[in-house]
Amino acid sequence: MSTDKIQSIVDQVKELTLLEASQLVKAMEETFGVSAAAAAVAAAFNTPLAAVLFALEEVVGDLHAPVLGSVVLASATSWGVLRLLLGNEPLFQVPQYQLVTSWELIAYGILGVAGGLVSAAFSQLLLRLRAWFKRQPAKTVWFQPVAGGLVVGVMGWFVPSVLGVGVAREP
Repeated sequence: MSTDKIQSIVDQVKELTLLEASQLVKAMEETFGVSAAAAAVAAAFNTPLAAVLFALEEVVGDLHAPVLGSVVLASATSWGVLRLLLGNEPLFQVPQYQLVTSWELIAYGILGVAGGLVSAAFSQLLLRLRAWFKRQPAKTVWFQPVAGGLVVGVMGWFVPSVLGVGVAREP
């Protein structure tokens, strides 16, 4: 029975025009692409629940998405395959840490609040820059990526660690 269904679907796809096939691919990506994202994150970071939340919140933008079931299934399946292939050992070895004094908790709290404030300020900066770039004339659209590349290049020249690969500038 299921092979008949599959053959029927294949036959229907063969009859599609190029435009219809393109629309089908777009619809499949919108529907199932989020499941692939969840599966990849779950396997890459060994975090199936975080992968589901990430995929629904960041990719779809809705935690109540109708694809919740397929996202959970994809995430759990990829995590299960990961465990079967690599075992139960954690992917990242984290060195042991011991709290020396309870006063450290105050410093960690201050660090957490400071990180949250910097994060909020950075997000606002990105939103304002995006709005500013959208207000620019259409003739400057080609220059906007160039400007971004120049800014990153200058930052990388003076602070190489922002490039993310730990390269240092040769003297």
